[in-house]
Amino acid sequence: YQRRVRARHDDGLRVISLNMNYCNDQNWWLILNNTDPAGQLQWLISVLQDCENTGDKAYLIGHIPPGSCLAEFGWNLYAIVNRYESSIAGTFWGHTHKDDLQLFYDTTNVTRAIVSAYIGPSLTPYGDNNPGYKIYEIDGGDTKQVLNHRNYWANLTQANEQGKPTWKELYNAKEEYQMTDLTPPSWDKVLDLFIKDDSVFQKYWDYRTRLGEQGDCVGSCKSNAICYIQSARSGDHDFCTKSVSATSRDELKRMSESEWKRWKQSQIDC
Repeated sequence: YQRRVRARHDDGLRVISLNMNYCNDQNWWLILNNTDPAGQLQWLISVLQDCENTGDKAYLIGHIPPGSCLAEFGWNLYAIVNRYESSIAGTFWGHTHKDDLQLFYDTTNVTRAIVSAYIGPSLTPYGDNNPGYKIYEIDGGDTKQVLNHRNYWANLTQANEQGKPTWKELYNAKEEYQMTDLTPPSWDKVLDLFIKDDSVFQKYWDYRTRLGEQGDCVGSCKSNAICYIQSARSGDHDFCTKSVSATSRDELKRMSESEWKRWKQSQIDC
């Protein structure tokens, strides 16, 4: 569904919700049609075209991040995001229980980040996480871009001892990652910072689980984690330009979709 958000006299923002069970790799009905079940992507094109015609900006929201979709659906959605990048001000997802990010890149220029896919943390502790949530600050003017997000957490061990959670701010994205803004190109530069300054990357790694019980992420774990951020197109490896060599990308291309999913899951669990 879609909903136009009205703030003061400005009605230039639409929130578009997608049913991402239509890309779920555990949905066996997709064997019948996994390219565009129920015509949802065609409907999305019509809505985004209307946004382009009227000058509205759009937020896409859904449960499963595009990078975790079945490849056929994920690639089609990626192409739509590429076509309507000027109308899409941000995308927001869940599912992984991690506080994370993926980036969409221009398919004709794989180094140009065009749209951010924010993956929100979970309140549930599944996966060795502490509970968390984030609050986005957005531009109420023309761009509707995310200006910053502040992230909050509760120490589950303390909550069990006290009988209730105590919520505290964990980090401020703009300050923590030394960003002037949160545009997709700026997030792409953060990946360069992760490679250059390992201490900043390790903070990101800890923040994913809200200081959950996990060790440092080094070596192939770090390379895989950075590749994951660049992999908003499911099953594709061409956009992992920062942490995976061209030779490794060729090896990854030879993986089956199930092998690729296991490879991505290895970085999530490491």
